[in-house]
Amino acid sequence: MAAAFKGTELLESARLQACMSDLNRYHLSIINYHDQYGQWPGNDTGAKNRFGNNTEDGDGKGLILKNEQPLVWQHLYFSKLVDSPHPPSARIGGSISVISNPTDELQGNFLILSKTPGTLAPLLTPHQAMILKSKAGEKKADSGTFIVLAGEGVGGDSCVKNGEFNLAYKNPSCIIAFGF
Repeated sequence: MAAAFKGTELLESARLQACMSDLNRYHLSIINYHDQYGQWPGNDTGAKNRFGNNTEDGDGKGLILKNEQPLVWQHLYFSKLVDSPHPPSARIGGSISVISNPTDELQGNFLILSKTPGTLAPLLTPHQAMILKSKAGEKKADSGTFIVLAGEGVGGDSCVKNGEFNLAYKNPSCIIAFGF
């Protein structure tokens, strides 16, 4: 029984590591796009001219608005930086989306790991979020490159309490935000 538990733990650790690798890869793709074209994917005012009628332009104001979220993946796809024009699924379940100003405290553009594309629906338990943060070489839940916060519809302390992971809470309550 202990071996089966350890096997399950190792599989989850591998899925979390793959998820971290995917977040880093998508982040790098977004940064490369910005370096190449001078605008964020999804917000690019020259995308239609550059990539043709299969996409639309963004407004070019820097923040990726809700109507521009699907364009992020199209622009990345047409620039050959990702393999699909659709928001990617996360290997741990859920999805990876781009959201601007996800909370009052987090301003700017962020990759979001959540249950549902384009939302802040909780996906991770605090324990899973802690493991994901440690795989990024970070310890503190609410600081660093990867910010862990409570998803929509859960109590504010269910994910992070007093700056620490609330490991007593066993249900999905957390999302990850990765700024760019």
